[in-house]
Amino acid sequence: MANQNTIMYRKIPETMQGRVFAVRNAIQYSTIPVGIILGGCLADYVFEPFMDSKSELAGTLGKIVGNGAGSGMAAMFLCTGVCGFLVSLASCFNREIRKLDQ
Repeated sequence: MANQNTIMYRKIPETMQGRVFAVRNAIQYSTIPVGIILGGCLADYVFEPFMDSKSELAGTLGKIVGNGAGSGMAAMFLCTGVCGFLVSLASCFNREIRKLDQ
């Protein structure tokens, strides 16, 4: 977030920064309720039943996050973290993102 703010402060004219940051924050914070609802539905209807299944992948994930109640939520958090890491890693090699700092 600090990198994004630094780039935005450098690239956006001062007269427009207030409006740009306000719109960015409005969009960013409007996704929070969507994420909460989607996360709850995914935990209850996808990840918990999956972790209760007898599949090999559920067994492997069970060794990492456990097998009891709440293991689906733990698996969802693990998947979210791995996906976030992979997106961050991929963005390090994106030419368009690297050009922003010039």
